[in-house]
Amino acid sequence: MFRAVPPDDLDESGVAELTDPVVVARAADGEIAAACGYRVWPNGVAHLSVLADPRHRRQGHARRAATAAIARALDERLLPQWRARPRASRALGWALGLVEMGAQLGLEPTDP
Repeated sequence: MFRAVPPDDLDESGVAELTDPVVVARAADGEIAAACGYRVWPNGVAHLSVLADPRHRRQGHARRAATAAIARALDERLLPQWRARPRASRALGWALGLVEMGAQLGLEPTDP
């Protein structure tokens, strides 16, 4: 799946950094069409990452994977959090019942 994904999409998703738990949705041909998982952050937050193979987008695979990952996080009494910047990712988050709560700011130190 990762070979078919543009590097910027893979980086934005954060899926390549996940270890466990990761849920996948498969296309009819058995290929992995989407993956979703989370990292546990402080204060009981499940920071979700989702990625759909471009060849299988808009077919419900990302939604199925994300729904399962969110259910697993809730079963573990974690609060699902989704950083969604691309329009398609935001639309999926809204479709899953997530609501925007603010913005994220990331700072990176530079060499003097």
